[in-house]
Amino acid sequence: MMVEDYKRVQPNARTYALLVECFTKYCMVNEAIRHFRALRRIPGGTKVLYNAGNCGDPLSLYLRSLCLDGRADELLEALEAMADDNQTIAPRAMILNRKYRTLVSSWIEPLQEEADVGFDIDYVARYDLEKFLF
Repeated sequence: MMVEDYKRVQPNARTYALLVECFTKYCMVNEAIRHFRALRRIPGGTKVLYNAGNCGDPLSLYLRSLCLDGRADELLEALEAMADDNQTIAPRAMILNRKYRTLVSSWIEPLQEEADVGFDIDYVARYDLEKFLF
């Protein structure tokens, strides 16, 4: 049930941002998407969700969970909402897991598990290289 259904609760951008963060952290992506769509209707909603990079940066967490879950449409919708709010993609959102997969590499090379190559990957250089692919 959405927050708007309760008469005493007046949802605002912070309420929706908290709900998106909580549902994302507990791997309930469908609920996170529902509340992100409500947050998107509020001007500057993605900036509230980004929270200046503090407290774990819930926006990056949401983008990464969409990517890992394979939800291309919702990821594009989130990126459009960020563009509407003049919000840039945080560097943290580009790194998906401990194997240093990025948003770009996960869509180009969709793998469940990346093999351990036996050496450290310079993920900053990899990100710099991959951002020019689009």
